[in-house]
Amino acid sequence: MVRGDRLQIRPSFATLAILNGVLWLAGVAAFGEPTYWSPSSPLDYAAVGLFSAGALTFGFCLWRLGEGERSPASIAARIGAISAIVVSGANIAEDALLIRPFGVLWIAGVFALEIALLVLGVALALTPGGGPSRCQYC
Repeated sequence: MVRGDRLQIRPSFATLAILNGVLWLAGVAAFGEPTYWSPSSPLDYAAVGLFSAGALTFGFCLWRLGEGERSPASIAARIGAISAIVVSGANIAEDALLIRPFGVLWIAGVFALEIALLVLGVALALTPGGGPSRCQYC
């Protein structure tokens, strides 16, 4: 997309969703039982990184879903996106960098994300046509 004199590269929702699925599957398949709460091996740190990358791309997917007109669904998607991005950053800070107070932020982010996803699901179910207006992905 070209805006003014700058070229903006924005991955499509489908690309983000596929990348998100690959990251989650890689984390589960390769690192089924990591000690992510107290990483000690390279595989443990890789699991933390994959979880954080998965949460981050999930946030990007929700952000793209929330684009368009303001509606309860798009607002819930944006809140969920911000929450997922917070979860990603807090996970890296707590588990990889061992900054323990970020665990509280991680928990708060997970709860906010879950609530946003519940609200998003209800809003999508109640929206005529099943999705936010002008949503190309629903």
